[in-house]
Formats: sequence, C-alpha cells, structure tokens
Amino acid sequence: GGSPMGDALDAAAEDLQATQGKIAVILVSDGKQATGEPRKAVEKLKQQLGDRLCLHTVWVGNPGEPGKVLMSSLPGVAGSIGGGGNLVHFYP
Repeated sequence: GGSPMGDALDAAAEDLQATQGKIAVILVSDGKQATGEPRKAVEKLKQQLGDRLCLHTVWVGNPGEPGKVLMSSLPGVAGSIGGGGNLVHFYP
C-alpha cells in the first residue's frame, strides 16, 4: 500500500498550530506511492508557519528507485533551500 504522507503532513500542521518559534519538520520516507498530495500539504505548512518552517527530508532508498524526485522537491516547496532544509540520502 501507499504511504499517507499528505495526511501525515496535514496532521503535523494541525499539531503545530499553537507552537511558537522556529520549527524543523523531518520527513523520512522512500517517497514511493505517497498519497494525500504531499506537495499541497507542504505548501499549507509553509503558508501556516512561514519562515519559521525548515523541512528536512530523509529519502530511504537505493539509487535509481522512484521516490527520490518527490523527496528532493519538498524542501524547495517549503522554501527551505538555502534556509537549512535539505535531502539526506540513506541507502539501506
């Protein structure tokens, strides 16, 4: 089955509503079969938290596997590129 990445990010947005200060979100996934529109969920997080958000992604996969494109794009959607967000590669 798929990973409910978009739903998880939406739930994180709900949980983080009342927080103050800078926020780092660390997303660990293979990026395959991500459901729930993760890019839109990250856009929502960015809209809610603004410059306080720094999104880090950890892509768990082997070279050539799908999922890397999604995982590497999300920090940029959050505006974290240059602000600390990045993609970390973990090869099992």
